Amino acid sequence: MGRGPVRGPETIAVLLVVGLCLAAGCSGPFDNTDRRTYGVPETPTVDGTTTAAGSSGAAGRDDGVVRGSEPRYLGLRPSCERPPSLVVAVQVGALRNDGADDRGLWTAYAFYAPGYRWALGPFPRYVQLMEADFRPLLESETVTYGPVERSNGTASVNVTVGTLQGERTNYRWHLERHPDGEHEGCWMTTAVRNGSRTSSTNGSAVRPDLPPSPVVDHDVPRPVRERR
Repeated sequence: MGRGPVRGPETIAVLLVVGLCLAAGCSGPFDNTDRRTYGVPETPTVDGTTTAAGSSGAAGRDDGVVRGSEPRYLGLRPSCERPPSLVVAVQVGALRNDGADDRGLWTAYAFYAPGYRWALGPFPRYVQLMEADFRPLLESETVTYGPVERSNGTASVNVTVGTLQGERTNYRWHLERHPDGEHEGCWMTTAVRNGSRTSSTNGSAVRPDLPPSPVVDHDVPRPVRERR
């Protein structure tokens, strides 16, 4: 990718602390190959009244549609205090605010269930998959969340992202309560499926009848396109 963060004095200091911690036997949610530290709390609080999926009345979402940037999502980590709607909002918000350092992608990656994250592969491969096949999530200017559908310990949420030019892309998030380990009892994402893409300018489907397909269907990373 060649888009790593610039390391200034503050970053070097943080990396030094992390190195000392690792030497002392500290552990983290990911393996050492892909670990990144951004100096944020592991379980920061998020105001559910302004981030819960499907909510309205907050700035930028009076009609239930989220607009504008939401940098508060960057760097968040899983917490069992978040309902499935908020887990989806954190992941989508982080992806929409991703920058040159891939911080938004790294945040979203943290909220996948361990088994699904293993299927996605190492973080660099996940970045390639998202930029090649799920680019609308990275470039969306508006987001509309559907209601949470729950059944036997699972949940799903429809997410529609759009541009100011009227293009809309639909996704369906699937989540489960993680049964064990570090995040036992936490809602985590187990799949993100593609839906249809439409344009409001002519009402025609850009990808008509596109069958839902999970990210893990892609066994070989696609070529990465330059971000606009």
